[in-house]
Amino acid sequence: MTRLDTDSVVGDTNIIVDGVSITIEDYYDSIIDNYVYKDDFNENYIKESGRETSLSFNIKTQKLENNTIKYVMKHKVKKEMFVIEVDGKIVVVTEDHSVVVRRCDEYISVSPRFIKKDDDLINI
Repeated sequence: MTRLDTDSVVGDTNIIVDGVSITIEDYYDSIIDNYVYKDDFNENYIKESGRETSLSFNIKTQKLENNTIKYVMKHKVKKEMFVIEVDGKIVVVTEDHSVVVRRCDEYISVSPRFIKKDDDLINI
C-alpha cells in the first residue's frame, strides 16, 4: 500500500507506521499542515506525508512489507460501512475498500461485501 486513505477505513483504525501502532486519525494529525489539497467547505483534505512507512501485505510475494506513505486523505463519505473482526481486532471499512483474504490456497483482494465465511483474512 502506497497511501493511507480514510475513505477506505475509519479514523480510529490502527496502522503500523515506522514500526509503531497508531490510529490513522492520530497519524494524520501528527503530520505538519503540509496540505496538498484543502477544501474547508466540503471538508476534504490531503496532507503530504514525510518519509514514514506503513506495514502492508503484498499479495504477489505473500509477505508483509513496509511501503512509503505518500499522502493521507481525510474526508466525509456517505458509503455503506462494514465491520470486520479478526482475532479480536475490529476494523470498519467502506464498501469499496479491498480486503486481502486467502481463499482456496490463493491470496485475493475482495470487497467486504464478498467476504465468505470460510475465507482467511489477513490480519496485520
